[in-house]
Amino acid sequence: MPFSMKTIDFLTENRINDSKAWFEEHKAEYKKLVTEPFCEIIEKLSPVLAEIDDEIVCSPRCISRIYRDVRFSNDKSLFRDSMWCSFRHPRQPREPMPELYFAISPDGFEFGCGFYCAGTANMEAMRSLILSGDKSFRAAQKAYRSQDRLVMGGDSYKKSRFPDQPEDVREWLDRKNIYFNCGTNDPAIVFGDDLADYIAEGFRQCAPIFHFLMNARNKAIAER
Repeated sequence: MPFSMKTIDFLTENRINDSKAWFEEHKAEYKKLVTEPFCEIIEKLSPVLAEIDDEIVCSPRCISRIYRDVRFSNDKSLFRDSMWCSFRHPRQPREPMPELYFAISPDGFEFGCGFYCAGTANMEAMRSLILSGDKSFRAAQKAYRSQDRLVMGGDSYKKSRFPDQPEDVREWLDRKNIYFNCGTNDPAIVFGDDLADYIAEGFRQCAPIFHFLMNARNKAIAER
């Protein structure tokens, strides 16, 4: 069962009510409209993720919680109106790790690859690989150039730290964080039966980027 406009309506209404009592009364709808479609997509993506990297965890445990963690936030709302899946290697909590992901919210649907928050060590390791001519970077750069859906994101330094490098290399080097994202509001895609295939195609395009970021991650760990 794919996502539908009812999925969006539920996420929006639950966020507006922001009530544990309301959520408990409508938990069957949450299961039918949100978690079951997520689980169906995860099942279809499992062989694709294993093909990309057989250490990636792909299970319903990868689905985000609908409850917000409000311990360190000024916004004390209990519920979020976005849900996502994040696929990565097993890791310690709060340990930065490259991931493949997809998400749905009232703003639309998105998927991509990258770090949620890379941290200094991972970004420095990435820069070191780039400057050394690492072949996994060349493969990642080629993959990024050869497609037109994913857009590179992440804050950049206002002034380039590598002014002598080509522009298409500086756009990687000058990032404080890095991710690659594709978003759509097209209902034919978001609510279509082929959504899992759409994500799978995107993940395959991301694969060389994921491998490069994992190499950077491994280098950062080795240099601790």
